[in-house]
Amino acid sequence: MKDELFLIDINNLMYRFHFAFIRNPLRNKEGFNTSAIFGIGNFIMDLKKQYNARYIAGGLDLKGKTFRHEEFEDYKSGREDIPDELAAQIPHIISLLEALDVNVVSKQGYEADDVIGSLKEQLSTDFDKIYIITSDKDVGQLLDDKCQM
Repeated sequence: MKDELFLIDINNLMYRFHFAFIRNPLRNKEGFNTSAIFGIGNFIMDLKKQYNARYIAGGLDLKGKTFRHEEFEDYKSGREDIPDELAAQIPHIISLLEALDVNVVSKQGYEADDVIGSLKEQLSTDFDKIYIITSDKDVGQLLDDKCQM
């Protein structure tokens, strides 16, 4: 039997955990906000424990415009910039994910869900089941008998 692959939208989780603690952020002794770091770390450890997840990869947005901006100049023009306290956690989140054996995948000009879609297509024959972890409803178009969200 082949194994299961877990594909995570890292940006989606970062925002979710950052704003889950927005009224009472977790901070280290220097006052640095660690809410997203804490949330993602616990999430990955729970995923490994509850589902015996051995193969985990995460898609991550990079700074800058994507190919969608070339097609539609105002793409995401109404969206606020990433909060500074969350942006400061990203290098630490990447280090933590790598320490937890999560492959962090990104490509300039593409968003996390694009990377996840590409990984799902490229690796679908290598796994019996693929789970995409995100609350982004657009990912629904990737679902099939083998892939769940």
